[in-house]
Amino acid sequence: MPALKTPADVAAAVWKPVTLRAAAALAFGALSIFWPAPDASTVAYCLALFLIVSAKAVWDFAKAPVIPDSARGLLVAPAAVWLLAAVALVVSPGTATVGFAGGLAFILSGALELAAWFRSRRDLLPARDLAITGPVSIGAGAGLLGGLGLGLDAHGFFGIAGGGAIITGVFLLIAGLGYRFDARSTDARR
Repeated sequence: MPALKTPADVAAAVWKPVTLRAAAALAFGALSIFWPAPDASTVAYCLALFLIVSAKAVWDFAKAPVIPDSARGLLVAPAAVWLLAAVALVVSPGTATVGFAGGLAFILSGALELAAWFRSRRDLLPARDLAITGPVSIGAGAGLLGGLGLGLDAHGFFGIAGGGAIITGVFLLIAGLGYRFDARSTDARR
C-alpha cells in the first residue's frame, strides 16, 4: 500500500497549529517530569497554561480554510472545553480541581476529537492525527478522574497529565514536521 501524502495546501495550512500544540504538550510534559515537588497551585497553573496554548493551536487548526465545515465545530469545541477548564483551574487551584476539571476536559476533548476524526477521515488527511490524540486524551482524563478516588497528591496528577501530554506531543511533533516537509517539498518543485 503506497504511503499517503498530504496535499501541499493542506499541509501548509495545518503544520503550524499542529507543531504549536506539540510544543505546548512537550513543554508541559517536560515540566511534569523535571519539577521534583510541585504544589497543587503550581500544577493547576501549569495545566491551565497548557490548556490555553492547546486551545489556541486547535482553534487555529479548526479555522484553517482546508478544514471541512462538517468537522470545524467538532474541532472548535475542544478549545472551548479546555478554556473553561483553564478558568476553573485558575479560579480554584487545587488537586481536586486538577483531577475533576482536568479529567473532564481531557475526556470531553478526546471524545470530540474522535468524533471529528470519524466525521472527516475521508475528506481531510490530517484528521488521522485525531484518531491518536483523542484516545490519549480520554486515557489521561480517566487517569485524572481515577486519581481523585486514589487520593493522589499534586505530583501524581502532574505525572498523569504530563504523561498524556508527552505521548500527544511526540506524535504531533512528528506529524507537524511531516506536514511542514510536505508543504515545503511541493513549494521547492514549483
